[in-house]
Amino acid sequence: MAERTIEGELHEKFAKSEVVVISSKVDDKKKALSQCVEKGKDAVIVPDVIDILLHSAIPQYVEDTLLLRVKPPGLEIRQQLVKRLFDIFMALILLIAAGPIMLLLILLIPILSPGSAIFKQERLGKNGQRFNIIKFRTMVNNAEEKTGAVLAAEQDPRITGFGRFLRGMRLDELPQLINVLRGDMSLVGPRPEREFFVNQYRESVPYYGYRMAVKPGITGLAQVKGNYRTTPEDKLRFDVMYITNYSFWLDLTILLQTVGVVFQRDKSAGLTVESNSRLKNLLS
Repeated sequence: MAERTIEGELHEKFAKSEVVVISSKVDDKKKALSQCVEKGKDAVIVPDVIDILLHSAIPQYVEDTLLLRVKPPGLEIRQQLVKRLFDIFMALILLIAAGPIMLLLILLIPILSPGSAIFKQERLGKNGQRFNIIKFRTMVNNAEEKTGAVLAAEQDPRITGFGRFLRGMRLDELPQLINVLRGDMSLVGPRPEREFFVNQYRESVPYYGYRMAVKPGITGLAQVKGNYRTTPEDKLRFDVMYITNYSFWLDLTILLQTVGVVFQRDKSAGLTVESNSRLKNLLS
């Protein structure tokens, strides 16, 4: 949303509107919200990361002053222990169940596309620690040899025909269960990104580093609520919301919702021309 005068914009539309949406790009959200309250209009706010942190703040009182205590994003020791035990238990069960499919893919992928069936790529995990993510290869061998780090686009010619099927069914993610057992990743958490893109996002998206306060996940809130084309800024909102509201039951809910997402092919589609343009503008 372009910069604009709050008074002129809101006074013009208040009479016709029952609900006012206040974008995160609005210069003075406090003033916009105040006018909504004064005129009895419901307000829907696109939150900044700070707004999300305040959402989970703990009220405290010092004499007659109300304070809000904001904890840094992250999980308590007890939460980390429960999450780790659950990750190990579920990863073992899923590996056993998916074992025959994984063995078949290890044999089939090199036959359909020359190269190794397994693809490894360095990503940044918790607190920016580097690790190699393991996936089934869905692109031609050495896909970025000439282009360097490039996000997959819609109808990307580097993706093989069988690779497109693997991505659509999320089967390419199965080897990451090994990453979970190793402790590099969790079943649920923000998706891990490459350092090349993390450095760019940190320059253009405030508080982007907050999402690395926990282990990255195979799936996450941003994956079940958004899709591949969701902007880094919007994914960050989901990731911080997940971290600040973490619970064992939230993880279970996201895992169950992930099963439904597998059958929504548009969720795994690459960047469209429009979304790719928006991403370039964000990073410029």
